[in-house]
Amino acid sequence: MLYCLQQRVSQVYAPGISINIRIEDLSGWYIFEDEPGSVDASKKYVVDFESLITILGLTNFIKPIRESDLCSNVDFHTCSDIIMQKILAYLKDSDKNGIDISLPSFQELNELGWKGVIQLNKREYYYARYTKLYHCDADTVRFKLAKYLASCLARP
Repeated sequence: MLYCLQQRVSQVYAPGISINIRIEDLSGWYIFEDEPGSVDASKKYVVDFESLITILGLTNFIKPIRESDLCSNVDFHTCSDIIMQKILAYLKDSDKNGIDISLPSFQELNELGWKGVIQLNKREYYYARYTKLYHCDADTVRFKLAKYLASCLARP
């Protein structure tokens, strides 16, 4: 689809399009840090994705950009951990008391730049997926979701 878009645009605008694609290497390392082999798997994903762009001949308009080229693993991890603690507090609080933007935990999360509530149907989806994939208890599932969402906000 991107190749076809490039072809169509090039017909009316010679340079065509330029697409930067963020490759989420730091996110993967952070989210799955407690999973054996996750760093190696993440590194393989990055290399394979970059190779795919080259093999398909798309390097003239698609530029893969690794998160690790934008910030350090330590900085990303530190930022994600701060955000994760706030998200985890909000998830616990709102799972127990219902979704309410007046919750102090929501206000603290909002101050970090989080926009909007985390809807129950979205939580339930992730909770069910993580339970099925990792066979873990409710607290661990909530923790995994908090890490995932924190990494989304922390991305450079």
